[in-house]
Amino acid sequence: MALDTAVAASAPGKVLLVGAYLVVEPPNPGLVLATNARFYAIAQPLVAESEEQVRGTAASEAAAEHRESSMTVCVDSPQRGSCYCFDLSLADLAISNWREGDDASRIGCIGQEGKGDGGSLHVVSGNPYVERVVQVAVGAALGAMDRDGRDGRDGRDGRDGRDGRGGTGEKRRVKQRLASAGVRITIAGDNDFYSHRHTLQRLGLPLSASSLSRIPPFAPIVSNSPSLHHPAAPAAPDTPAAEGDSATAGASATSAPEAVSGDAAETTRGHVPEVAKTGLGSSAAMTAAVSAALLRFLGVIAETGTVADESPERGPDEKGDIGARFSAAPALSSQQQTVASVSQKRGLSSWEVVHRVAQVAHCLAQGKAGSGFDVAAGVFGSICYQRFNPAAMHSLMGAEAAMTASSISATLQSPLWDHTISPLHLPPGLLLVLGEPGTGGTATPSMLSAVMRWRQQSPGEGQPIWEGLREANAAVGAALSHLSHLALAHPHAFTATLDHLQHVPLNAATVLPPHSPADLVPQGDSINSNSQGATTAPQGTTDSSRTILQGLLGLQASFLSVRRLLSAMGAAAAVPIEPPQQAALLDATMQQPGVVMAGVPGAGGYDSVFSVVVGEEVARRLDAVWGERGVMQLGVRSAAEGMRWEEAQGVVRRLEVHRRGGANAM
Repeated sequence: MALDTAVAASAPGKVLLVGAYLVVEPPNPGLVLATNARFYAIAQPLVAESEEQVRGTAASEAAAEHRESSMTVCVDSPQRGSCYCFDLSLADLAISNWREGDDASRIGCIGQEGKGDGGSLHVVSGNPYVERVVQVAVGAALGAMDRDGRDGRDGRDGRDGRDGRGGTGEKRRVKQRLASAGVRITIAGDNDFYSHRHTLQRLGLPLSASSLSRIPPFAPIVSNSPSLHHPAAPAAPDTPAAEGDSATAGASATSAPEAVSGDAAETTRGHVPEVAKTGLGSSAAMTAAVSAALLRFLGVIAETGTVADESPERGPDEKGDIGARFSAAPALSSQQQTVASVSQKRGLSSWEVVHRVAQVAHCLAQGKAGSGFDVAAGVFGSICYQRFNPAAMHSLMGAEAAMTASSISATLQSPLWDHTISPLHLPPGLLLVLGEPGTGGTATPSMLSAVMRWRQQSPGEGQPIWEGLREANAAVGAALSHLSHLALAHPHAFTATLDHLQHVPLNAATVLPPHSPADLVPQGDSINSNSQGATTAPQGTTDSSRTILQGLLGLQASFLSVRRLLSAMGAAAAVPIEPPQQAALLDATMQQPGVVMAGVPGAGGYDSVFSVVVGEEVARRLDAVWGERGVMQLGVRSAAEGMRWEEAQGVVRRLEVHRRGGANAM
């Protein structure tokens, strides 16, 4: 087990175009776009080990028993100016002894300098998402060695494996190394995950995407004002924080202090998250990135490629579905080979292991099994997603749940992981843009609880809306697919149609101008050139343009149906899915030239708005239109890419820019 190397990974944020609320009930899909905003995680040893130290870890039985009892984990969040530590029992995976990172000089927390008065650290009480990842990832590593020891897999003598790489002796040595080295986890998210409008206002800069691009990377996170709240939002008792405390305690994890930080805090206030966010799913992206970095640090998976190598389709355990097996893995040490076997059993790819660990940790942190689309997008990128069976987590979240290496291993290998994932792409030429209205964000889990409760209590009212949304969501997916096919079949007509729509609003009255042949086919195109070299329009080009326009109008109409039905559901459930101020903004956006769709992403609320537009010129004009209404366009665009490995030192260098002055360096 190589514990002397820093491992870095990053995961994208997400925007749920359609599928809100329904995605919690399979087989209803969610169409999720990953973004170019990414969350980063670095895992590295707290204490560097020499080869002599490693060879001398089994000096005596008494010392060995002491060393393998627990490991120290420190979590460094430079953007929050915080560093804290806790102990993880390597016997029962219980977490205890939360404490300040007061030995920061030894730990090397990036956030230790330049924070607060006199360079002091602002210490938070805990990050339950990171803590659950640590429990699940370490449990997966130990559970893999338990299985290999029982079945003789990799045993040196070829019989029972107890003296082999998966045997009891090796497991003890691995525990000793974990306990002696510990792990430091550094987390940081791109600026677009958080609102920085107060920073721009302080600097006298306009609220625009171009202004945001001037802020150095990993700028300090801004908290919401304590007085900011949305009266229509559900109250705190519906949030998963109260449920999550009992769920994680039942999983043999000592309950964290009451004052939590980071993403968990948004579930404790009931109205507005503690941190001013933009709705890109920072907790899910962070959980996915930490899962990947820590699993590779522990040797559970190897750096063998990108998520794109797996080409996700259908289900995770069927050949050709989640992707090709990692056949070109680099050479591993004997210890790494033992632990990495968890990703090879039952045909699981390494990225699917990351996905399951992240899903389990995220659900444990929230105290309930969520839909998981945000975590899945953090691993696999832009996808059409159908949820897994939540019963897969019964051994960790049921009434008799226990957080043990064996229960974690059983959960990760459960056949009930029946989710389906397939790639999703916007048609070429269409761009995703997001705007941040400055209203502080929304406690999404409480909104989901309120909607599901309304549906159970009012089935006569709820079921027609539910079924209507199912049909409208499917129509949006079909329209996107149809337009992508049209773009491939008629590329010149598609481009010309989009060019025209940059200057006129898209609605039922839109009329395409009469195209000259040169408008649709480049000069010299070999498709239909006569003997004199003159270019003529391909047969049916004008009809193709009309078909493309009708496809865009169909997409727009289907999405307007989604908006109408979500708004009706919000009104019936007393949940601000599309609040009045958001609705007015979206309606005004739809009147702009080049806008195809505009809505509130995911569960809705006050986090952000999104629009799908035709080209960057339209995005720039929309930036100005939104700015006049106090809405700040983010620098976010959609991206197909999911999880990826990073060069750890490169991430550290970017964090050092933050440490040396952050936003004040502008």
